[in-house]
Amino acid sequence: MQQTITDVEQIMEIIDQRLHELTQAEGIDPHAAKSLEALKVSTLEALGKLQVRT
Repeated sequence: MQQTITDVEQIMEIIDQRLHELTQAEGIDPHAAKSLEALKVSTLEALGKLQVRT
């Protein structure tokens, strides 16, 4: 059974870790790595704003 994660800090940590792993993947296109990094930054910023509201 999958665990539900409700803590924004945990969600941010998981996203950061997973996207970092993807950007470090062997043979990844440099443009794709940059896009993933930008996605990570914007997602973490959005979650940070969400965290402030809650």
